[in-house]
Amino acid sequence: MLNEQTIASCLPAPLKCVKSADELDKVTEFRKQEYKTTYPTVKVAKNDPFFDHAYVVYSNSENGKIDSTGTVVFDSEEKGLPEDKYFPEMVSHYRRSGKKLMEVGRFVIEGRQVQILQRYYKAIYEIARKNDIDIVLMVIKQKDVRFHKRMIGVEVLVDDIDEGFGSGYAFSCIAWHIANTKSRFHKWVALV
Repeated sequence: MLNEQTIASCLPAPLKCVKSADELDKVTEFRKQEYKTTYPTVKVAKNDPFFDHAYVVYSNSENGKIDSTGTVVFDSEEKGLPEDKYFPEMVSHYRRSGKKLMEVGRFVIEGRQVQILQRYYKAIYEIARKNDIDIVLMVIKQKDVRFHKRMIGVEVLVDDIDEGFGSGYAFSCIAWHIANTKSRFHKWVALV
């Protein structure tokens, strides 16, 4: 797993990696507030069991208030990945065949900030490349699958995971094969 200095080099401004307990407290509080209305059945915990092999990323608005966050979690033999229960048998096959996996989750962006979204995706790609990650797994809203297929070239592993997290949306499980990333994606993130 990358050290904090290397991870910082993968993060385009204004994205930052949580480095202190105070930062983690603020990010956790932001997630709790956002999830209350967006994903009311999801419990946000400060002591997430996956944090020992994860990086929590966030950004601040101009007034210093946290306005986005996401977590990059590296697969581990002892714990697996946070959303393993929603991943199909195909993910176990990836592991058995030696593929290195990473999951992106706990992703919240306040408002409609396309530039922040671009920065997160650029960071995810760079983190995956620098860690020799083969596949990035994500659970996303079904309504966003078309964008991910067109822009990135993801594979849909499960069309409907049969869990809405209290949101009223249907969710899909997707796999982003880093080596097969579309050129369109590179053009999109080159703008940031």
